[in-house]
Amino acid sequence: MLHEGQHYTVDVTPRLPRSAQYRPALFQAGDSPEGRDFAARQADVIFSAHPKFDAAVEFRKDLVARSLNAGRGANAVQIMPASEFILAPTADEAAAKKEWVRSLQIGPQQAVAYLEQFWGRELSAYDPDGPFPEIDPVVEETSETRGSGFHGAKARQLADQWRAEAKDKGLSIRQFVTSRTARVDATPSRVRTPRWRTSWLNMHGSAQWTASTSRRG
Repeated sequence: MLHEGQHYTVDVTPRLPRSAQYRPALFQAGDSPEGRDFAARQADVIFSAHPKFDAAVEFRKDLVARSLNAGRGANAVQIMPASEFILAPTADEAAAKKEWVRSLQIGPQQAVAYLEQFWGRELSAYDPDGPFPEIDPVVEETSETRGSGFHGAKARQLADQWRAEAKDKGLSIRQFVTSRTARVDATPSRVRTPRWRTSWLNMHGSAQWTASTSRRG
């Protein structure tokens, strides 16, 4: 490839084989109706933030319908699920590793920032290891920027629900936020079972995935 332009010059011979589509793969991350339509028309892959089985199945059905309406094939857009597999030899080890991973992923600032998305206001004065804010959100209704699971949610109703759940379970802000993101923790034998793999593929279509075990320490 040779390019000589005003801002940069590139002269390189690619060492990797050309992709099947003869261009870079196009990923789409928006989950609004407009975002899904854009993916159906243009994208090769769409990001899916639907960890629950029924929601994932509905997401795929909707995407297939939009792809067909756009004049493309049912499987023209592959799905990249927002899922994380935490594997260990035993169920107890998998649960322990899951807690360890999540403790590294959700720190104090991340926990507070998560709530700020829904409250629509700064919450830095609140202790992430303390109880939920007693103040109410300033937004009336969440938009698609708040994540696929909360499009159009009533912010005050959501805040009341989360406050009640955190109080009932004795969770701090950080503990609650850590519990919100669904993850799959399992043993290798469970992942290999036909029923488990079939359920996963039913959720996300023909997307292929691989998983490997790892040990801490």
